[in-house]
Amino acid sequence: MTSALLDRPRKFFWNKSKTAPGATSISKTTKPLLISRRSLVAIAAVLPVAVPTARSALARDSLNEGPSGELLSAMIAAQLTQGGPIIIPPGDPLLIRGPVKVPPGIELVIQRDLLGTSKGRILLEGQTVVRFERSRVRDVPLQVVSGTVSISGLEYSGRGHVAAILIAGPGPYKNLRIENFRISDANYGILRQGANSTLDGATIRNGSFVRLFGDGIEWNVCTKDNGVVVEDIDIEGIDAPSDKLFWGIGIGFAGSYYNPEWAPNMAVKNFSIRRVRGRSLRQLIHVENGQNFTIEEITGMDISEKYSAQSGIQLASVVCYGCTDFSVTKVNADAQILLISGTLKGRYIVPCSNFEASNMKITRGGFSVEIGGLSSFAALKNIELVEGVLKIRGQVERLELTDLDITSPSSGVEPLVIDKAFLEGEMARFLPKSPTITRNQLHLRSRT
Repeated sequence: MTSALLDRPRKFFWNKSKTAPGATSISKTTKPLLISRRSLVAIAAVLPVAVPTARSALARDSLNEGPSGELLSAMIAAQLTQGGPIIIPPGDPLLIRGPVKVPPGIELVIQRDLLGTSKGRILLEGQTVVRFERSRVRDVPLQVVSGTVSISGLEYSGRGHVAAILIAGPGPYKNLRIENFRISDANYGILRQGANSTLDGATIRNGSFVRLFGDGIEWNVCTKDNGVVVEDIDIEGIDAPSDKLFWGIGIGFAGSYYNPEWAPNMAVKNFSIRRVRGRSLRQLIHVENGQNFTIEEITGMDISEKYSAQSGIQLASVVCYGCTDFSVTKVNADAQILLISGTLKGRYIVPCSNFEASNMKITRGGFSVEIGGLSSFAALKNIELVEGVLKIRGQVERLELTDLDITSPSSGVEPLVIDKAFLEGEMARFLPKSPTITRNQLHLRSRT
């Protein structure tokens, strides 16, 4: 059996260097390598640039080619003093060849197709509303710099940039809204790089991601964010190229460095992920070093190792590393669930603690938990594994197993395995003083 330590993917953390607003330069921090899964935005410098062809839906010969998006800027400026929404009316597509800074505090309605280049992007800040109406956007990412920004109706495609929507400015951010969108044939969908800014409130809802290379939503190193809600999301097809390690997750949230005390200032926290449907990808929901969060109503189909085969990420419908004070409920999927320890350079650092997992049906694959804590609990309720094993490593003060229906994949394989010896060596600090296990209505069998 391959060691779980060797299976754990790792991530580097990156900080935006001090460059001019809208710049895409990324530099590696000097902090030590952490647990986790994947290098992220450094790939921006090496991504291919989409080049429009004569067959493009946005034909090049019909473009308005003002330098660096000056025509779009001029259309906005011409309406600034008129009051009311600024409308970019239907017409020939606009080519955006450089950054376009939208004045803060306006309502911008775009009814025309946009086509970008490697440097084209739209910068948003302040209390700004952007609505797309019957328009398509190819390779013109939206970069949210700061403020209270609302984006709706975006229909985006193109692999010329790291993400369709990038939230990586200086901030602060408050009450962001991204809704009613479709992002297809792109790299990342929505990318939040939170190491150097704060965010108070964000809603991402009613959106779909189709045929991506990278993650649908990536909320990375966001220890200063609160009140994020992701809901009513459909994901179909994420398959990372062979040269992109740690790409290929549906929705991922990550804190900073793991801390044996579950220090809140190091965790991503106070968020909800609900009503997510995912198909044809390797891993659907992913949380690292998270606290005070909920994951609910998750449906996963065709979650398979054939997707993102060289990415190094684990196959899972839901995976949580080193998390505490959370719940996962109402999951119906065809891949395993992992609520397990965070690791650092091959060492276990912190297990999961204080959680409830309930109302789940996993048609293929098992359920693994790694638990611990001096005063802690874990509750597994109403869980059906059609063809899998429930593996529990470690101990908590109160472990509750209720209404479990588990069929192991073959005869001779135990459907329930409890390994208390997991909390040894450095992990012994997580041993509870008086651990107890409550078992109610356990239906355990092996497939013949």
